[in-house]
This record gives sequence, structure tokens and C-alpha cells, in this order.
Amino acid sequence: MKNFEFNYSKYFKCISSRCEHNCCLNWDISIDNKTYKRYLEYAKSDNRFVENKTFSKKGFLMDCSLRCPFLDEDNLCHIIKNYGEKNLSTTCKTHPRFKNFFSGITETGLGLCCEEASRIILSLKPKMKTILVSDKGADRPLSPFEKKVFSFRNKALKIIQDRKVSTEEKLSKLNALSKIDLDKKSYKSWIEDFYLLERLDKKVDVVFDKLKKREFFSPIPSEFSREFEQLLAYLTYRHLSRAIDGLDLRVRLAFIVLAFKIILEIFNLGNKDFSSLVESCRIFSAEIECSDQNVFTILNKIESLVNFIN
Repeated sequence: MKNFEFNYSKYFKCISSRCEHNCCLNWDISIDNKTYKRYLEYAKSDNRFVENKTFSKKGFLMDCSLRCPFLDEDNLCHIIKNYGEKNLSTTCKTHPRFKNFFSGITETGLGLCCEEASRIILSLKPKMKTILVSDKGADRPLSPFEKKVFSFRNKALKIIQDRKVSTEEKLSKLNALSKIDLDKKSYKSWIEDFYLLERLDKKVDVVFDKLKKREFFSPIPSEFSREFEQLLAYLTYRHLSRAIDGLDLRVRLAFIVLAFKIILEIFNLGNKDFSSLVESCRIFSAEIECSDQNVFTILNKIESLVNFIN
């Protein structure tokens, strides 16, 4: 088994209490069975661990402010401070990471739902790529479809990482590769689709209310070409890798283009600087990528468009 990480991963370190969108707030945090049993033992001598009050088999029980009960007054984790990071639940230890699985290969990346991960990914200067971090041998060959995924992904990345062309031209080439014309559906229809998705943070309704007042997708600014490259590369690595067939590969590539456009629309509501780009990526990732249902809903909308065109 070969394990790969991305060339931005080494720069990541949780900023803890300095984070404006703490991942221990407003989230459902599950607890695996092994950790649950360990916490039962801690409960015998630590009054922060109270079964069915601060934790249960299903997960941590948030307080009335939707704060994790193990956050202290400085937004620091009681478990890490007193027991070490190794004793966190699997969910807490792995967030904000995602994994891509292939035969004999695992890729581990960081999700844009974390503001610090978003800053690091968008700030990356070299082209995004995977780096081998461990090789346990006993390789399994890729299946024919997995080879197709890698080939298709490499074609998309070659387009995205060509620094001689504009972002607008890259999107045009990606559309051609997907063979899906997203413009067959109007801006307002796409925004309505996103507006009706499951909302994880009700405050985001304000963002989509503003987007609904527009008529067309905004022009792409030229001053963030490298950041846009990294965003498109991130979306490609994260979403193409999960395709289940040839049509799904095309639909997911169209999803990547559409996701980029939606993030750009959110970005244009702010100060149009690097910080607002980071926040726009975080909002999209937290609201869309962190909900499998939301991702599948948009994928189905795109696939229905393909069927309609055909």
C-alpha cells in the first residue's frame, strides 16, 4: 500500500483558539466505539466526562451554544490538553482531512472547510501534486477504470496547471473535456439549486439571498490566477477521484467548474482580496463538500442536464 499526501500538507498546523470558525462549534462530532469506551474510563476520575451529558455512543453532546463540551474558555480542547491528541475520536483526529482510495493507493488531503487549510492551499506557489510518504509494499494493480480516472484527472490537471493561459481559457477547456455545457441552464437556476440545499449554517442564507439578486455569472479577475489554479487543482483531486463510471467522471468535472463559479460569486460579494477568497472557499466547502447529500444533489442536477441535452 502506497500512501500519498499533497505538497501543501507539511505546512498545516491547527491554529486552535485563533481560528475564526472553530471546528468544535456548530458541528455534529461523532465518537467511534473504541474512543467511547476510553472516555467511559476517563469519566471515573474526570468530571468533564459525563455519559449522556457531555458525550454518548453517538458523539459529543453540544451545549446550548452548540459548543463542544470539551472546549475551555479559551476555545482550547480539554482532551488534547490533558490526554494528548492521540486520545481524540477518529473524527477529531482526521478533520479537516479527506482521503481518496484506489487499489494499493491512498491519498490524504486537507479540506477547504478549514480556514487555515484554505489559506495554505491557496497560498501554494508550486503546482499542486501528491508526494509518496510511505510504501508498505504488497502493491495491488489499479483496475482498468482506476487507470481511466488517473488518466482523465491528469488531463484536467494539465489544463489547470498551464500557467501560460488565463483562468477563463482553462474553464473553457475543462468544459470541452467534460462535454457538458453548463450554460444550457441559467445562472438563476443554478443559484436556486444551491439555495435549496441542506443548510449547515443558517447565516449562509444571507449570502445566497444576495446571489439570487444577480442575473449572470461574474467575469473572472486576472489578479488571482495562481490562487484560482490551486483551487481548481484541489477540487479536481478531491472530486474526480471519487467517480464510479465514465459519465460520472464527466459530471464531476462539470461540478468542479460549477463549484469554482459559485465560489467566485461568493468572493465577489466581499472585499475581493485574499482573505475574502479564503472565506468564500471555506463557506462553499463547509456547506457543500461537508454534506455528501448536497454534493450528490448537484451532481444529479448536472447529470439530468446531460440527459436532457442528449
